[in-house]
Amino acid sequence: MTLVPCGVCENGPVLVLFHSALAFILVGALAKLRAPRQSAAAFVSLLRIRWVGKLWVVRALGCVELSPVVLALLGATKAAAILAALLYAVFSFAIELGMARGVADCGCLGGSVSPPTRGHSLLCFLFALCCLAVAVNGVDSFSEVISSQPMLGIPYLLALGTTAALLAHLVGIATELAALVSARRSGVVR
Repeated sequence: MTLVPCGVCENGPVLVLFHSALAFILVGALAKLRAPRQSAAAFVSLLRIRWVGKLWVVRALGCVELSPVVLALLGATKAAAILAALLYAVFSFAIELGMARGVADCGCLGGSVSPPTRGHSLLCFLFALCCLAVAVNGVDSFSEVISSQPMLGIPYLLALGTTAALLAHLVGIATELAALVSARRSGVVR
């Protein structure tokens, strides 16, 4: 019994990271579609352009973010990987811009505040590289991966969920550490 998919890409960790990257995009996209107000305010603060704060613009961005997930589910893995790589490159740049401008929230996750940090930017950059590797080298489609796994793919889905949750916690820890360092530097916490 193996959790490494057979097929074009024998590299299971890259595949799990790629699917984790898509899971992160899905979370952000759904948050923007469900409750776009906080992202709207964050985008205006980040870009300093008022029209990006319109709710329909935020929802449209959420739909664009949702598209690589839909493409991957439909079996268009290469197109999904290219679009996800582009989105993550833009996310990484936006987070760096947010840090340079001192914004409190990058707007990535909609309703939850996600301050821009170097760790957040680095994770987006690494996801962009992973997605680019998938686009160049190719991998089996999501449905092929699940169907090739034992027990209806449940172990793979558990590995995927665990990886995504671990990475989310690492970003959260990095955000908390950055806030603590900032508070110490400003003399609020000793």
